[in-house]
Amino acid sequence: MIAAKSLYEHVSNVAEILKQGDLENAQMAVGKIVGRDTDSLDRHGISRSAIESLAENLSDGVIAPIFWAIIFGLPGAIMYKLINTADSMIGYKNEKYFYFGWAAAKLDDLLNFIPARITALILLLSASIEGQNEAKRSFLAIRLDASKLDSINSGYPESAMAGALNIKLAGPRQYGKQHFDGQWIGGANEGSTADVTDEHIQKSLIIYTKALLILAAILIIFTAWFANQ
Repeated sequence: MIAAKSLYEHVSNVAEILKQGDLENAQMAVGKIVGRDTDSLDRHGISRSAIESLAENLSDGVIAPIFWAIIFGLPGAIMYKLINTADSMIGYKNEKYFYFGWAAAKLDDLLNFIPARITALILLLSASIEGQNEAKRSFLAIRLDASKLDSINSGYPESAMAGALNIKLAGPRQYGKQHFDGQWIGGANEGSTADVTDEHIQKSLIIYTKALLILAAILIIFTAWFANQ
């Protein structure tokens, strides 16, 4: 139900392949964790895609199933994963799946509404461990950019990560034959760049790991508190 380890391994693999300069295999590797067309991505686009997936899936693959398990137990986690998987498979805004996937997409938005914002807060706390500047940039990006994406949820973890790394994420992208002129997030911070590299991916993995440790600490504290009630 919780994909923390596999997510880390997939994103780390993209960074390692990019570091070796193997663009074709890096495109294939990042294509396993994103829904967009990766064949035309350069190394910066691949790096951005990997980091976006890491931030968004920290919410979708880790924090959201834990959140719903806390609320409804194991059935809550199963319910969430079923709806999230359905959204990933058929919740696309295209002619083929528009009506069929509408319910899955809307339910997924609803179920991720709180977890996405919790994820942004945890990433902000993780950024604060990195340093004061990282925390300020992360907070500013969340405040100014979280609502810029079409999704009501993914902008929160992605903007938190973008600010912490002082990079730009999202922007124009291709899904199959459909081109989306998306806005950049993270651009409000001085010196932020869209020229993202494998080094940024490695830094994002450090922030991700610290976020998991923060999450674990929160769960331990709440478990101990409830056990004493």
